[in-house]
Amino acid sequence: RIQRVIRLVSRSSGSCRNQYSVPCRDFSALPQSDGEWVSAVASSPTTAKEAESDEYRGVNPSNDFSERKGDHCRKISVTRKLGKDLLNDPYLNKGTAFPGHERERLHIRGLLPAAEMSLTSQYRGVMAKIRAEPNPFKKWLYLTGLQDRNETLFYKCLCSHVAELAPIVYTPTVALACLNYSSIFRRPRGMFFSARDRHQMASMVYNWPVNEVEVVVVTDGSRVLGLGDLGLHGMGVVMGKVDLYVAGGGFYPARTLPCVIDVGTNNPQLLGSEEYLGVQRKRIEGKGYLDLVDEFMDAVKLRWPKAVIQFEDFETKHAEMLLKRYRNHFRVFNDDIQGTAATALAAVYGALGVRGKGPEAIPREKFVVCGAGSAGLGVANALVRAMVKHGASEAAARQQFYVFDHHGLITAARPPGSLAPSVATFARPKGERLSASSLLEVIEEVKPTALIGLTGAGKMWGADVLAAMGRSCDRPMIFPMSNPTDRAECTALEAAEATQNRAIFASGSPFEDVLDAAGNRLMKANQSNNFYIFPGVGLGAAAGQILPISDEQLLAAAEALAACTPPEALKEGIIFPPLQNIRQISSKVAMAVIKQSMREGQANTPALKKLMPLLHTDEAQLDLSLQMIISDPNQTFIPDYSSLVYRGLGRAETHMNDELTMTAVEAILTPLVVCPPAAPERGVLLAGGALCMAVVCHQVFPLFEFENSDGGDDVQKANAHRRSRAVAVMGKKGQMRGTKRVEPVSSLHLSNFLGDADDTLHTIHIRFGSVASK
Repeated sequence: RIQRVIRLVSRSSGSCRNQYSVPCRDFSALPQSDGEWVSAVASSPTTAKEAESDEYRGVNPSNDFSERKGDHCRKISVTRKLGKDLLNDPYLNKGTAFPGHERERLHIRGLLPAAEMSLTSQYRGVMAKIRAEPNPFKKWLYLTGLQDRNETLFYKCLCSHVAELAPIVYTPTVALACLNYSSIFRRPRGMFFSARDRHQMASMVYNWPVNEVEVVVVTDGSRVLGLGDLGLHGMGVVMGKVDLYVAGGGFYPARTLPCVIDVGTNNPQLLGSEEYLGVQRKRIEGKGYLDLVDEFMDAVKLRWPKAVIQFEDFETKHAEMLLKRYRNHFRVFNDDIQGTAATALAAVYGALGVRGKGPEAIPREKFVVCGAGSAGLGVANALVRAMVKHGASEAAARQQFYVFDHHGLITAARPPGSLAPSVATFARPKGERLSASSLLEVIEEVKPTALIGLTGAGKMWGADVLAAMGRSCDRPMIFPMSNPTDRAECTALEAAEATQNRAIFASGSPFEDVLDAAGNRLMKANQSNNFYIFPGVGLGAAAGQILPISDEQLLAAAEALAACTPPEALKEGIIFPPLQNIRQISSKVAMAVIKQSMREGQANTPALKKLMPLLHTDEAQLDLSLQMIISDPNQTFIPDYSSLVYRGLGRAETHMNDELTMTAVEAILTPLVVCPPAAPERGVLLAGGALCMAVVCHQVFPLFEFENSDGGDDVQKANAHRRSRAVAVMGKKGQMRGTKRVEPVSSLHLSNFLGDADDTLHTIHIRFGSVASK
């Protein structure tokens, strides 16, 4: 019976082996237990829509076979689209690069100009157009349009010129895209969840056509860069972020997913705009907000349990709270808090290297931090942990910090309850005479060695403040890390002039190096870009299936990043490695994250369990083995066109495309027993074979709509409450092998209308995408 199911599934998903198809998944090692076969069979491609998307996008390279010509290996992908449909699909479209034989076979001859170009020729033409355009925002528009037409060509340009195009795809240019998102919206990317989708998110995630998503980047748009509350417009940031995951971490584009949780906006300009595409209401707060985020997290974990979830641009009052709420239960990290902190720590390590010191010197540094939000406190806490790691006590480490918010220096003299617990740990003691001092006075008094800005308030460091930093030590660290460029606390030129070019400078947004009249560099304008960190952290967490992603792993990532800068570069004031080498950097960061997780006792994959003995015996061999896992060419995206082969729908697939209508079907498998939520002991025997077949084809137990002979009120009530969850039991016919109770979201009693036998059940409509439980 199992073999019959396998053959039917293979036929229905179009995955039978033949010379034109991709290989179906391996069923050679089926579980031995009768009760375990469902999960094994359910790992096969599901509906026609999902099977097609996984194959033609190259989501899973193991599902592709290759055409080898000498040393060149070219992928062959399967498509079910022809003609204009093919040209309108950005995942498959090659534009003028379709060769003649594909134009003939795929019915696009005559739909394209006669010239047959290569991918290299296409991307050179694109880069020439981009470089000829002086306006960065117009460059962003052009690249976004290219991505909507030809995703492979877009990523070829981005991956080949990542240092040049990253500031266009992401900060600072993406800030303009976010401000104008509604007016420039052309084609949706990612998924949009809103307050109107309450109780529907577990169903909605199955509308996304890809089964294997590795990275989800999500925002609520409450604090977009330094621009404040932009609501739905925060989608622009997460779109740019996933593009950098592809370029920097080697993730397949279809394995990344940008999301926005639209809970409204408090921005009066957006609320009063007819163009605004988001929910026109004030932001939901309190329990309602948490309920929405909880539902989103549960839905993502239901559909993609192995995915890494990155929080992006959540406002301060939610960012730290959400991270604490989910970090031990979900594979999650916050780039604003943890990514920024790790990058800043790497910058400090690099600055110490410029001074000829190692990381062990960090406990003796004094820091002035402007900005007590989630990013500023994240940086301060990371520096404290680094000091503790290198020998300082936590109390002594915190005494090395002088933190400012919009009220001034944070001290214990503030009114009781006015400081959040996370902020109060950095409050200066009451007895200090600096309690009412300005930033300039504090710098002149305490002689700090580093000035870090994360205020998002623009140019708040005047020439007097910068000059005071120049007097405090020979090579002061000046890090204006706020984004975008116009929100930075100072410019590179201002820092150079005030410190006679002695500053070690690093900013969040890019600035030009300071040059003399002859063009010789006087001061290097380093960019402390989170892009150095988050692709590697995501890659390590995904490859190692790390849970939780700890602060110590982020410290290891910072040290790995700092180690990538060669000594000769440090002598010139360069504290970060070349961004063009981002994939190699991300690989080393990922290795450091995985190794630290192994030190913490996490070995969550079979490969890592085998490597655990090497952690204390042969670290060189461990590094080599981890490098092979992380840099597996079959799992790393390299933008290139694949040969396309057309395959039509199979016989079974023709009838099981979008909706199944099944009546009496021979029970080829064990029956499915559905129990009422309030009375699990009352099992209702349904058409076992038909329903189980649907389970196999969809990988989950679906929610279903019922019709009986008289179409009574109970049936209408059931269809109106499709959110209700049932207990699904797989076992031998007439027996119940065990149950997994799923908490119902409504009090609907299925027994009210199903009865105790299947003779009252005439038709079951099973809609793909509506999910009750795994």
